[in-house]
Amino acid sequence: MIDYEEKRSETRHRMGFMTPLLVFVLAFVACCGVIACVFLRAAVISDEAARESAGIALCRSAAEEFRAGEIPENGEMAYFTKDMTSCAEADAYYYIKTEVTAAETETGALYAGKITAYTAEQDKEIYALNVRCYQPKEGTP
Repeated sequence: MIDYEEKRSETRHRMGFMTPLLVFVLAFVACCGVIACVFLRAAVISDEAARESAGIALCRSAAEEFRAGEIPENGEMAYFTKDMTSCAEADAYYYIKTEVTAAETETGALYAGKITAYTAEQDKEIYALNVRCYQPKEGTP
């Protein structure tokens, strides 16, 4: 009987040490999972912000050209790489589409445009910008 009580006491003593260790390991794994989710979400938000920032920059650049009098054709599309340099349609990461309407007057023309940036892979609209430009006719003061 004494041997049985000693074995039972030893087993209880070993399991008494293992329980807090198991709780610690489980808590550590849960914390690692939460931290991994936080960093993954931060990476997704960072990618979305970079995409939106690029879309804004591309639209603003096209709007400055529009305001300077370089009016594109209606429906014209321009393609850009991920680092926002011009490229062919096959290599595009972003593209912008310009919709132009013109209102002719006796002294000139008022052009209104909508410049929209998209991601090339998903055709998802990133940003849209409305722009206007007045161009007087030649010889008009």
